[in-house]
Amino acid sequence: MKKLLYPIFICLFPFVALAQNLVPNGDFETYSPCPSYPDQIYHAIPWHTASFGTPDYYHPCTTNPLISVPVNLGGYQQPHSGLAYAGIYLRQNYGYDVREYMEVELTSPLVAGSCYFFEMYVNLIDSCNISTSSVGVHFSNTLVNPATLFTMPFPAHISNTPGNFLDTASWKQVSGTYTAQGGESFLIIGNYNTDLYTDTLYSPGVKTYIYAFFDDVSLTPCTGIADGPPAQNISVQFSPDQASLLVNTNTSQPFDFTLLDISSRKIMSSHFSDQTRLSTAHLPPGLYIWEAVGADKKRYAGKVIKR
Repeated sequence: MKKLLYPIFICLFPFVALAQNLVPNGDFETYSPCPSYPDQIYHAIPWHTASFGTPDYYHPCTTNPLISVPVNLGGYQQPHSGLAYAGIYLRQNYGYDVREYMEVELTSPLVAGSCYFFEMYVNLIDSCNISTSSVGVHFSNTLVNPATLFTMPFPAHISNTPGNFLDTASWKQVSGTYTAQGGESFLIIGNYNTDLYTDTLYSPGVKTYIYAFFDDVSLTPCTGIADGPPAQNISVQFSPDQASLLVNTNTSQPFDFTLLDISSRKIMSSHFSDQTRLSTAHLPPGLYIWEAVGADKKRYAGKVIKR
């Protein structure tokens, strides 16, 4: 559905095109060739392993039931979107700090001082009886490929919220903002905590590993929407408890207001004058795009982040 809706919304709201995803093949849909065995993340071009670990690539094009979708070696899981996803160990062989990391080169280097919004969706495989919230992303100026099977020797720049434990039933969003130092060209995903500092949540079972699927990885500029007048006549912000979106204007004319997610899907809309309050308690944390069109046909656009 996302693939069909995206070009339609681009036509209606051209400012969305400026929020370009800097992660190529972030939804893991593109492959060459179709994977035939586990450990073939490099078939999801241009993704690859960032260490001696062997990340896996799952796609229904394969004839190997171990890496098919939705049924595979991890159990049963539909993608967050599209057809495919990737998978890595966040912890393996407890007590040895064994890890897997996957890496991709961004479509363009990050600009010093600029803010970027990162987002991905993560799902724990069915056979895991241990969950964690220890997962994140590191940005590097150079290709990272140390000769190791263990925890990377540098920290995550964006980490999952502590206590946001992965589960087998649903895809958990992991997101955050990052201010670039300048020149970062690679993105590396994995668990950057040693076993000692990896938070865990146990359910009955004997497994010691933590393995998860990944889908819809994106990195977009926090700023840069310029298709329309500056938003000096309208203010859009989340309430302190994040349960409402507050929209205020300094004019008496009516406005048509639309809120979209970063995949260009329409979340909600409202017709109002002066001000309005929209319930957002049901929305997950993340970056959202808004547009307001006044009775004078002037259009205002911007971004807002729910914490």
